[in-house]
Amino acid sequence: MEAIMRFLTFIIQNWTAIVAIAALLFAIYLKAKTEISKWLKMTDEEKQKELDNQVAKAKQAIASYILSYVATAEIDWEGTGLGPIKRAQVIEKIYKDYPILLDVVDQTALIQFIDTLIDEALEVVRERLRKEAASQLPITQV
Repeated sequence: MEAIMRFLTFIIQNWTAIVAIAALLFAIYLKAKTEISKWLKMTDEEKQKELDNQVAKAKQAIASYILSYVATAEIDWEGTGLGPIKRAQVIEKIYKDYPILLDVVDQTALIQFIDTLIDEALEVVRERLRKEAASQLPITQV
C-alpha cells in the first residue's frame, strides 16, 4: 500500500513533466510516421533527388567549415609559403572534428573533394586578405 502511495505522490508532484514528455513523444511519433509514409510513397527518382539535396546541403556545410579552417591556417602560417603543411593542417582538423569521415569507403575521392574545397576556400581567403590590406593602405592625393 505504501508503494502505491509513493507512486501516486510522484505522479501528483510531477504531472506537468509527465504530460510534457508524453506530448513530446507523441509529436515525435506523428512526425516520424509522416516522414516514413512520405518516404515510402516516393518513387526511386524522388528518393534519389532527396538524397542528392541532402548531400548538397552537407557539402555546403563542410565548405563553410573548411573556409574557417583555411582562414585559420593562413593566419597561423602567414607568409611562409608552406602550402602542403597548411593543407595537411586543414585536413587533419577536418578528420579530427568529423571522425565519421574515416568511415568513408573511397578516401581518395573524399580527399580530392576536400582538396577542391580547400582550393576554393583559399581563393576566398586570399581575396579577403587582399581587400583588407588594400583598405589599410594610406590614401595619397594626386
